[in-house]
Amino acid sequence: MPPGRDRPGVAPGPHADATLHEVDHLLIGGGMAASAAAATLADLAPDRTVAIVGEEADGPYERPALSKDAWDPEATEAELLHDGELWPTATVRTGVRIQRLDPDARTATDDRGRRWRWRRSALLATGATPRRPPFADAPHPRIRTFRTLADLRRLRADFTRPARVTVVGAGLLGCELAWTLRHAAPGHAVTLAHPDRRPLASLLPPAFGRRLALQFRRAGIEVRPHVLIRDATAASADPDGPIALHGDDGTSWTADLALACVGVRPNDALARDAGVACDPHGGVLVDDRLRTSVPHLFAVGDAAVPDLPVVGRLRVEHEDFAKSGGVHAGHVMAGTDAPYDRIPSFWCDLAGVGFEGAGRCDASLPHRLYGPAAGEDADLEAPGLVTYHRPAAGGAEADAVGDVVGVLAWNLLGAIEEATDLIRAGAPGDPDAIARILQRRA
Repeated sequence: MPPGRDRPGVAPGPHADATLHEVDHLLIGGGMAASAAAATLADLAPDRTVAIVGEEADGPYERPALSKDAWDPEATEAELLHDGELWPTATVRTGVRIQRLDPDARTATDDRGRRWRWRRSALLATGATPRRPPFADAPHPRIRTFRTLADLRRLRADFTRPARVTVVGAGLLGCELAWTLRHAAPGHAVTLAHPDRRPLASLLPPAFGRRLALQFRRAGIEVRPHVLIRDATAASADPDGPIALHGDDGTSWTADLALACVGVRPNDALARDAGVACDPHGGVLVDDRLRTSVPHLFAVGDAAVPDLPVVGRLRVEHEDFAKSGGVHAGHVMAGTDAPYDRIPSFWCDLAGVGFEGAGRCDASLPHRLYGPAAGEDADLEAPGLVTYHRPAAGGAEADAVGDVVGVLAWNLLGAIEEATDLIRAGAPGDPDAIARILQRRA
């Protein structure tokens, strides 16, 4: 959909001027969460007016596919974009940024001076913005972040000729992107540089992280651990030419492109400036109905911090919460009064391994490893399960752990439902339940 293009469905109020648009529900943000909420409202309250206002030039699309399925030679952009028939009466404004909220007046003002008023409720589904590491502070055509469909288009255009690509950061996105680029375009040289000892260090137990790094190297990806890139300089007289990346360990190497995948910052400035309660670490606080501190204002997706069953407060940067949270917010906005009691999950296919996780999967927590993957000589094809726990109460034995708050399985088929049950049980772990999950060999 072209930027700034209206779909039918929004009409000014009876005494409004041409710059004031009044709707029943205003959805701020044009991603998966807003799409899910709009589709739910269209289903439950089809007579109400809905507007989706998003900053990206594209309408809602499947964001996780950008580092996965979108690189399939047979994939098309049409397969990524959400069908507008999901919300046939909604108005969608793309390429438009909401700059200011006035919760008392129930209005929002966009970057074109237009004001939006919601009669019933509004939803903050503003997502997150990629962080730029210090070496990438200054704009440079060869140093980029990767998050949007526009980023994908630009990167694919770069891959029409052989290139040396350095992916900076070995979290889920960085690892997925390095693996995908290496296999989608085998003629290119891919480097994965990161400051940790191993890939996915914040998620995986050490032994499995080491195996993953080995698998990357076997695939022809150069892995540079323990490296924090200090700065980048021109590698030739051509300002659009390659760059030299300089690590804090004294090493340097040349890249035609550097992709910074070092995490995101939740887009919570609208809420903070409007006096809506936010988490000091980032994100908009919501209750069990996904309402903010303003009763008629909701928040979901990467910008929200829900209070999850057993797990507690956790900002969730995964598709499952964006979609299920959007659906639930739509239900409550339509009049249903029910808590969001889901424990969000995620999945990832990486280096021939199928990951499925739920809850708070944090390697800094006490954790236990089960299954064949727990063996010292195990390889990546061995199935395994990690349970993450609250720290044991004071005075407990050294090997004791508290309740399970997260579960990560790999090479196990359909383990998420039972893994979620493990978390809900609120106990250190049921051996019989863990045994049942391990029987699900992928």
